[in-house]
Order: sequence, then C-alpha cells, then structure tokens
Amino acid sequence: MCGLDSDNWMTIVGVVGDVRSDGPGRPPGPELYMPFEQHPVMANELRIAVRTSAAPEAMADTVVRKIRSLNPEIALKTTTMRAMVADSVAAPRFRTLLVTAFAGVALLLAMAGVYGVMAYLVAQRTPELGLRMALGSAPSGVVSIVLSRAGMLAVAGLAGGIALAVAGSKLVESLLFGVKPTDAAGYGTAAVAIALVTVAAAAIPAWRASRIDPAVALRQE
Repeated sequence: MCGLDSDNWMTIVGVVGDVRSDGPGRPPGPELYMPFEQHPVMANELRIAVRTSAAPEAMADTVVRKIRSLNPEIALKTTTMRAMVADSVAAPRFRTLLVTAFAGVALLLAMAGVYGVMAYLVAQRTPELGLRMALGSAPSGVVSIVLSRAGMLAVAGLAGGIALAVAGSKLVESLLFGVKPTDAAGYGTAAVAIALVTVAAAAIPAWRASRIDPAVALRQE
C-alpha cells in the first residue's frame, strides 16, 4: 500500500536500480514509479524523456508541436539531459575549479620557495663544494648533494602536509563525490607531483653548483 493518495494495495511489477535524482553528490533515496492514470493526484507535473539519435534541440521542437496539437493550454518547458546534468553539477564544478586554481598557485609558490632555498644553500656552500671538486669530486656528485638536500626538504614538507591533510579531511568531505577524504591514490598523486616540482626547482641550483670553478671558490674562502 502506497498511502500517498490512496489506501488501495498496489502491485509491484518491477524493481529498478538506484537513481541519484537529487544530484550526483547526494545518495539515492527511496523512490516509486506509479502510473499517472492510476494516481491522477500526483499528475500535476508530468515529465517526458525522449531518447533520440538526432540533435535534441530539433527533437524538442517536434515534441512541443505534438503536445500543442493535443492541448495548446499546457505549460511547457524543454531542456536537454546534458543541460540538466550541467546545472546539477555547476556549483561543485565551480568549487573544483576554484580549489584547482588555489592548488596551482600553491604549487608555484612551493616551487619558487624550493628554488630560493636551494639557491641560497648553494651560495652558502660554494667554498665547500669547490673544495670537494678540487679534491676530485665529480660534478654529478655535487649535483647529488644538492638534490639530496632538496629531497630532505621535500620529505619533511610532505610529512607535515599529509598530516595536516588527514587532520583536516573532514572539512572537505562534503565537497567530494566518489572519493574518500583519505584516498590513497590522491595522496600518492600529490606526493609524486611535489617530488617532481622539487626536482625541477632544485635542478637549476644543482646545475650551477656543478659548474663551480674550484679555484674561484677556494679564493672566496
């Protein structure tokens, strides 16, 4: 028995899969499909879905003309499924673009920060690096010293960033759809991105360190 508009028993003729009628971000709720002829009270708003291989806009005009020929006083509004889906995800999509923009700016700032720190460290350790090269250290060894130092900074930053992200994951849970706040793939992708940015930012200071003239560096000391 439905109980919405009648106390008569209803016969169940089929069961369908879950449908996210309220948007992709909300879990599907209980829903009934009932014939309009048997439940006229619920027939104040009728929606017709038409599947077509042609352009939906052209088919909409045909459907409107057909309905107008049956009853010209019916209020009509047409749209496409693509437009409905786009409207339902407009706000989440805007938030995603906004967060992506902030993340991109943060990544650029992190890259600039790593470059500045590594350039400063190379400048401070120029005499030491020159002495190493004077004693026979290869340029590749100097590069590895600089990159290892950058790697240590990246590991420390990743450890702190992951800890803060896990602690604040509940704050962004409502903005996520189909992804857990502690998604391992997401954290792994971020870690790889940070590692690549660190290597890119430290590459120029490392290359400059490998080009140090030992004689000039020792004279500075």
